[in-house]
Amino acid sequence: FCIGNNIIGMQFHLEVTTDSVLEMILHGKHELVEGKYIQPENTILDLTKKYAKANHQLLFFLLDKWANM
Repeated sequence: FCIGNNIIGMQFHLEVTTDSVLEMILHGKHELVEGKYIQPENTILDLTKKYAKANHQLLFFLLDKWANM
């Protein structure tokens, strides 16, 4: 979301890496219980590996655009 020309909010984490997700899984493994809205560890890791590079590219694109507003 944007408020005026000076405030931008994002509600997702484009900065995550495979290593940071592995750390989150390691420290939060007890929370990965079977449930309707809880992805299993292997799905989280597969999706991270699939999208991390594209997410970083999008993050830097957005930061460059916002820095030049």
